[in-house]
Amino acid sequence: MSTTTEEPEEKEDYTYVNKDAIDKDLICSICREPFLEPMTVPNCEHIFCKDCVNRVPNNNCPTCRTVFSKAQLKPAHRFIIKQLENLQVCCTNGNGTCPWKGTREQLAVHKKDCTFEKIACGFGRFGCPFSGTRGEVEKHLAETCKFKDLRMFLDSYIALEKKVQVLEKKVESLQKNSGSSSSNSSSSSPVVIPFLPSSLIRGPSRSTPEEEEQLRQLHAAAMRYSNERAEKEKKEKEEKDKKAKETANPPANP
Repeated sequence: MSTTTEEPEEKEDYTYVNKDAIDKDLICSICREPFLEPMTVPNCEHIFCKDCVNRVPNNNCPTCRTVFSKAQLKPAHRFIIKQLENLQVCCTNGNGTCPWKGTREQLAVHKKDCTFEKIACGFGRFGCPFSGTRGEVEKHLAETCKFKDLRMFLDSYIALEKKVQVLEKKVESLQKNSGSSSSNSSSSSPVVIPFLPSSLIRGPSRSTPEEEEQLRQLHAAAMRYSNERAEKEKKEKEEKDKKAKETANPPANP
């Protein structure tokens, strides 16, 4: 179980090897960059980045003014997506000191092992503020992290949390397939996992008072994280439902 954590995921900002040579048909006319998640406008077949076209303030194609509904947008043809995946890019980790070059499709795989990638200590959610390159974090975990002696307990917690997330998705899928009403699903309480059993909170039989206090602090931090995650998921669901209603009922054209 890995106890290093990637920084919060963001949409990839690519640095291209030879941007001027990229086919203009792969360039979004809104942001003037190669497409990210390209979407096709129905009827006129013009293509834009997903985020770009969703920010269009009206329901008119930015290129030809054809009226469309955002609910009718569809992913671009696989041929376009494959061309985008094959564009040559550089790794920007370490302020550009990483020498790697490859395709857009390969970049995500490279970054999982890139020694220049900046990541956070896997115990950051419990209060460890350390972050650095992948190698620096591994050394920190082995030598200086104040949670290193509790690694077995924390790894068990992380594994349990992932299992709960999988179960939550299965429950959500079953609710959708069974035709549960949105009101019933929205009122259901989030799953709260028992982060550490009481025996661990009290500490092992031979633990010192300092170790017991660390375990108590860990449990308190885990519970705070659980509450924060539940609140964040609630807000995200409310925002998703709001956007879905707006998409289903677009404002009338003036």
